[in-house]
Amino acid sequence: MATNYDQISTEYKLTKLAPWRIHIELFTLFELIGDVAGKSVLDLACGEGFLTRELKTRGARRVVGVDKSRAMIDLARAQEQRQPLGIEYVVQDVKGLAFGERFDLVVAGWLLNYARTREELLSMCQAIERHLVPGGRLCSINNDNEDPPEHLNDTRKYGFVKSAPEPIFEGDPITWTFFLDDRSVVVENYYLNRATYAWAFEAANLQSLRFHAPRLAPAAIKDGDAEFWAAFLKHPPAVFIEASKQS
Repeated sequence: MATNYDQISTEYKLTKLAPWRIHIELFTLFELIGDVAGKSVLDLACGEGFLTRELKTRGARRVVGVDKSRAMIDLARAQEQRQPLGIEYVVQDVKGLAFGERFDLVVAGWLLNYARTREELLSMCQAIERHLVPGGRLCSINNDNEDPPEHLNDTRKYGFVKSAPEPIFEGDPITWTFFLDDRSVVVENYYLNRATYAWAFEAANLQSLRFHAPRLAPAAIKDGDAEFWAAFLKHPPAVFIEASKQS
């Protein structure tokens, strides 16, 4: 069953407080993105604005966040009202997005893994392509579709686990369970293999597709913490993706 973020928006926002979100997700993504100063950025599947605000704080000239969950966008707009940064938020399904504007950079955190078929993935990639300037880049974080099934529970100490059918086939669900202090939050996305990703990116005119393993922020390595993070880095539950639009 597809995840309804309108029903879990507040709880899902709390999952962004887990240390791995800062020490691995945010660190690796911005190592990949590089300097955003003066750039226009479209943040797809922006949720409550976790990455969107970071992009603006780091100097992006214009930032627009898009998510199909109205409840998530309501949280993002409420934060913007409390701490104005000049970010625009839009409620829209990415697959049909036609914003009428092109951006230097598209960020798509946890978007592509919601495609259940190659056609849905292609629609997402086409939406990304039509919102990029020639030579513009996509940077994303995604479920790692090569995460070994026998290691899906290794991440319990980081605040979540994954489950998936075995063997797994195209379109099969991958369930993420995030553990909060007094409850859990369940999110479902879907498995498509890397060959399908390569096909969709090429068909959408997105070039130089690359997959990157997560990295740990040096600031997180202290008092023996390197050993704590070893399981995450040895069998990554997430992968980082970059590509560019042909100039």
